[in-house]
Amino acid sequence: MSKKIEIEIKCPYCHIQNKGERWDFIDTRSNPELKTAVRSGEAFIYKCPSCDTPYDVDAPFAYFEPEKKFFLMYTNNKEDYEEALRVLKGEEESMLSEVRAVLDEILTDETYAKRLVFGRDELFEKLTLLDHGLDDGIMELLKIAYGQKIASRRNGDVAAAVTGKGTTTYAQSGTGKKTPEFDYLRFFLDDETKIGCLYLMKDNKRIAKLNTSRVVYNQVLERYGAEVHEREKNQVEINFRWAFDLLQADREKQMAAWE
Repeated sequence: MSKKIEIEIKCPYCHIQNKGERWDFIDTRSNPELKTAVRSGEAFIYKCPSCDTPYDVDAPFAYFEPEKKFFLMYTNNKEDYEEALRVLKGEEESMLSEVRAVLDEILTDETYAKRLVFGRDELFEKLTLLDHGLDDGIMELLKIAYGQKIASRRNGDVAAAVTGKGTTTYAQSGTGKKTPEFDYLRFFLDDETKIGCLYLMKDNKRIAKLNTSRVVYNQVLERYGAEVHEREKNQVEINFRWAFDLLQADREKQMAAWE
């Protein structure tokens, strides 16, 4: 069952502190309407009772969508991230009884995807992939594939192209334009076409869209699907580092086969 908790919060507009409520745990079995509210961001909006101004409240919460066998813990700071990681690894119990009850049921069940995310853009990416029936591990590999293309056009490196570490301005071959400087790649819905696309992100904002293809996704799925499925079991951090480690292990396996 979903649960709200009481909070004291200072309005960023009138600067008056009031009591309010925010979602601490969302279970779509009891509140199916929250699927849409979370994806639109409406679930995080608080209306100040003093000045009647709505504003976003960014705070950690847990999300459970059992019909898709999906559980997620959202965090926005390092301390909460590390605590949630311990909870999802079974090393520590959640302070929230509703979350404990769900995890007691699904923690060791490999048919459930359990994810830990940091920040809103990663949250929305995971939910977009879930809605599209796409595997987030395959998508992380796909980002690396596109990062390789971007990096090769200006002698950059893949880590820089995908995560923003190092030089991130790369020439776009054949267009006469340059790929703008960006921090990382994310998969979101195009606001106009409502089709999922990879975006270049800068300062947590979309700055450009990449021409992506389901055909390329399927190629990565065919090549790595079995290994991704095996490595995703009971893994909660599916990100660039996870995908990079998978490719490194695969490369080492291939090299060992030649020895």
